[in-house]
Amino acid sequence: MRDAYAKFEDQGIKLYAISYDDQETLKEFSQGQGIPYPLLSDVDSQAIRTYGILNTEISVDDAFLYGIPFPGVYVADESGRVVAKFFYDSYKKRDSPETFLDAALGRIVLDEENPQAAGGGDGVGVTAAVHGQQGARAT
Repeated sequence: MRDAYAKFEDQGIKLYAISYDDQETLKEFSQGQGIPYPLLSDVDSQAIRTYGILNTEISVDDAFLYGIPFPGVYVADESGRVVAKFFYDSYKKRDSPETFLDAALGRIVLDEENPQAAGGGDGVGVTAAVHGQQGARAT
């Protein structure tokens, strides 16, 4: 998300992340990783529970990790209504930032700098493009 931040900003889309970490930890992480959007602290996991994303596979006995949310993304419109959800059972599974951007805009946005090919015939046009490169640019 960090690497694709400009794509969201160009479309007027705001990004926020929520964590059960305290503000100081989030500040250090944000500065160390160059995160350009706000990281929100939910130390008691109240918002995490409210949204139903508390990772129930982590037991209370694992005090260090208890309260962590399932990794995922909510896409909300300007009124705060959730228009798309992307959640997985592991932080290792991720959709591309472009997928979230498409969900927020309600359409697919192809980057003209990425590889594309167009063709067709008999009144039918086809375009194929590389999409969803985790914020990277093709060279």
